[in-house]
Amino acid sequence: MSKRFCIVLLLLLVASSVMGQDYKKLMKKGKKHFGRGEINSALRYYLEAEQLESGNVELNLHIGRAYLLSDYKHYALPYLTKVLKLAPAMDPDIRFYMGLACQYNYQFDEAIAHYTAYGQLRLLNKPDVGPKILQCQQGDSLIRYPVAVDIENLGSIINSKEHDYAPIITPDQSVLVFTSRREGSTGGKKTSDGEFFEDIYISYRRGENWTPPRQISKNINYDYHDAAAAISANGKELYLYIEDNGGDLYRSVFNGRDWSEPEPLPEPINTPYWETSLSISPDGKRLFFASDRPGGFGNLDLYLSERLPNGSWGNPLNLGPAINTAGFEDSPYIHPDGKTLYFSSDGHKGLGGYDVFRSERSGDIWLKPVNMGYPINTPDDNFHFIMAENRTHAYYTSIQEGGEGKADIYRITFLDEKVNTILAAAKKKKEEEAAVRASAKPVLPAAANYSGQLLDSESGQPLQGNITIAHPQSGDIITVAQTNEDGSFNFEIEKEGTYALSAEAEGYIILSRTLKVSRLGEKTRYVNTNLRMNAIKVGTTAVMANIFFETGKSSLRTESITELDKIRDFLRHSSSVKIQINGHTDNVGNANYNKQLSRKRAQSVKDYLVNNGIEPGRLSVMGYGQERPLFSNDDEEEGRALNRRTEIEVLSH
Repeated sequence: MSKRFCIVLLLLLVASSVMGQDYKKLMKKGKKHFGRGEINSALRYYLEAEQLESGNVELNLHIGRAYLLSDYKHYALPYLTKVLKLAPAMDPDIRFYMGLACQYNYQFDEAIAHYTAYGQLRLLNKPDVGPKILQCQQGDSLIRYPVAVDIENLGSIINSKEHDYAPIITPDQSVLVFTSRREGSTGGKKTSDGEFFEDIYISYRRGENWTPPRQISKNINYDYHDAAAAISANGKELYLYIEDNGGDLYRSVFNGRDWSEPEPLPEPINTPYWETSLSISPDGKRLFFASDRPGGFGNLDLYLSERLPNGSWGNPLNLGPAINTAGFEDSPYIHPDGKTLYFSSDGHKGLGGYDVFRSERSGDIWLKPVNMGYPINTPDDNFHFIMAENRTHAYYTSIQEGGEGKADIYRITFLDEKVNTILAAAKKKKEEEAAVRASAKPVLPAAANYSGQLLDSESGQPLQGNITIAHPQSGDIITVAQTNEDGSFNFEIEKEGTYALSAEAEGYIILSRTLKVSRLGEKTRYVNTNLRMNAIKVGTTAVMANIFFETGKSSLRTESITELDKIRDFLRHSSSVKIQINGHTDNVGNANYNKQLSRKRAQSVKDYLVNNGIEPGRLSVMGYGQERPLFSNDDEEEGRALNRRTEIEVLSH
């Protein structure tokens, strides 16, 4: 053995030993921070350790678990997948972690499989997977029927690379108050997890833009946590959260020049327990807030206190089990109409994490909360939702890919008439006046521009395919958009109306949507939405959104022909596929009658396909009636309408 070779070997051994020591130090520091709940710091050390030993299974487990508790939950999946593949016995909870990771990546079927497998294990003190499975089932349904909204990040003027959240908007949407953990906070201090403490900022709308935010007042922002909670209708009272006495709610008054030093709200609003957020009614007589005080239904509940004749606040009343669950309910917002409550919850059925819900007050009771739908809600956390008075816009906090930082503030524009039912008369008059003024000059055709990606519903991988927009009544093709290599598409619609959207890709079930275009003005409106397709495999279903029947009958309406022909073409192209046509109804009427009606409707679809050249042996029918609703039937016309549907299910291929 040469002397040179021995020297090289010795250097390699020394380097390996040093790297091993460095790895152990990094792991020790990471575990220490993780044990303290300092997830960001733990991740920092774990990811440094990954540079030294990326294949270490234990390290992959630690990284995956840390990501699940971070703002980047969807990053956990590849790390945990490696653990399950190489060392499934390393952690008895690996299936539960995999369920969470798949759920955060919209892989709901895989998540259900992992949760189910975990639920069958005999472990002590294991989490209940039942609610998680319900979330995945609900999530799949919500994504099939996205609400018609345009969601816009407020951009780098408002959002920083850190957390920005809790937006408060004045009624005319001209002033924005929000909370941020950006650099430059009062005192410049950081938490033990390396993040700046909260401060409250203010920004003003100038035309279509926002002014650079500034700290709202030295009287309000302290060295530690200060968070915006609500503002009165006249803009002169600011309510905020200060980390004091376990976390309390405070009030500051604007004197015309500056905000006063905050004073704590009196008992019985504040207690030695945790009071986190609030909303005050426009008349200043009702205060909705969140608290974890004893006697609630779960970890954090919503309460209502009414102002007494002497100006003090009455004893808070828990909003009850219709609103509060065994989980967390937070960030209430009472709409100016005084009867619509928006809030976030991780206990009601949703996609996962915190979802935004709304409930209507009827007399003295609150009706069953309704999920605000996808893409407003995602499998991650969505909270601090505030609806504009005219219901055309809303603002909220969400953690989404492609944002400016961690939690960001977004603006929602509601495009669907069913969602946006209240229009301010003043706004309508203003639009009419603007139209008169504009009539003297040439106006470009209005349009709705749709863009997004065509994706695999499980993996999220981009697909190559075609998207067709047609008039359901006439069958006329409006446009056909081909996707690019990255699955992206773009198309425009220049006239208001209801259209049939279908997407086709090799190896995938036809995707069907109803597209409603309304409120076109002079400017092109841009809508970003992704379409997710199901691969052809046994048991996979797809809702045919543009098949319609005469009321109470099994007769197909003429506007169904376009959709039926798409199914025919799909079956001709996928000649080995056999399908079952499933009919569904809402819960109005007799259950047995509904089951018979749903089967007859499924048979009508089969008859059309057979008459148009599809072999009868490839088609089966099933009527489920009202047995399998996708949405609540409880006094919700929109939910009942979506439950009346026709599905195709793959039996073999």
